[in-house]
Amino acid sequence: MKQKNIGCTGKLNSVDLTIHKGEVIGLGGLLGSGRTETAELLFGVNPITKGEIVINGKKS
Repeated sequence: MKQKNIGCTGKLNSVDLTIHKGEVIGLGGLLGSGRTETAELLFGVNPITKGEIVINGKKS
C-alpha cells in the first residue's frame, strides 16, 4: 500500500507512507508532531481531502 501526499485540510498538510506485505507499523513522535492526526487519517476518523492511496496497484 502506498499513500502519496495524503492530508486533511486544517489538520495535516501531507504524509507519504509505503507499507509492504507483512510489515508491522508503529507511529511515534513528540507532542504536536502530527502522529495523532496521521493515525486518524489512516483509520478513517478524519477524511482524506487530498492525495491518493494505492493498494495492489489500484487507486482507491
